[in-house]
Amino acid sequence: MREPQKSRLRTWAKRIAVDVAVGYLLGCAVGMLMMNTLMFRPHAPSYSWESPHVVNIGGASAPIAALWIPNAATNRVILYSHGNGEDIGDFAGFYGLFAEAGLSLLVYDYPGYGLSAGKPTEQGAYDTAEAAYRFLAERCAVAPSDIIALGRSIGSGPACYLAEKYPVGGLVIESGFTSAPRVVTRIRILPFDPFPNIRRIPNIPCPKLFIHGTVDGTVPFAHAKAMLAAAREPKAHLWVEGAGHDDILDALGEAAYFEALNALADTGQD
Repeated sequence: MREPQKSRLRTWAKRIAVDVAVGYLLGCAVGMLMMNTLMFRPHAPSYSWESPHVVNIGGASAPIAALWIPNAATNRVILYSHGNGEDIGDFAGFYGLFAEAGLSLLVYDYPGYGLSAGKPTEQGAYDTAEAAYRFLAERCAVAPSDIIALGRSIGSGPACYLAEKYPVGGLVIESGFTSAPRVVTRIRILPFDPFPNIRRIPNIPCPKLFIHGTVDGTVPFAHAKAMLAAAREPKAHLWVEGAGHDDILDALGEAAYFEALNALADTGQD
């Protein structure tokens, strides 16, 4: 190949490299700006402060709304982190099933959800999860070993955060992901990685239960299998054949669902 041709090829290669780099940086910038919008989808509040079991676990100036449904017959509490398109009022009937199954329940709203103040962000979800933990530990005198952190879908992020940072009796990941962006990208291609569950899960010592539908069209089943593989013992899984992202309870049945939760709670007491 003659020298002028080599020079032109080098010039084209440099231009392509620059274009790719600029495109990547622009994509990252857009991704950072759009990430909160993509991750969080709050709607108008479906409840009021007068609704049954609704409490403010924050302060007067920065309220954090939660449903607190205690069961006097047990010390065990499920600290529930919900999905991105719902608030605590959407499944009031479902939440009542926890008490019937012999468990207390605290489920809270992230900033910008329901009646919780602020705008939804990753850090805001962590902050409200910590406030929920402190409410149980300090105001309700619940022992850490009796707190089971359960995160559904995007709630797997704050649930993993809690279980890595604080002592808990167990962790349940239902329809969860390895990280939020990897639901779309499958692998890490961005310099930021909101809700990095796959990085946190190896550091979590408490008993863990992974629940996932085998035909989940929102968070692929592969995420659950990767999380299970990365987790240390003790761990268990419950793969729900034919279930998607939002129909775990219907496909599995109430009895089997709550039997699995109570079994995990029993493991945490050993």
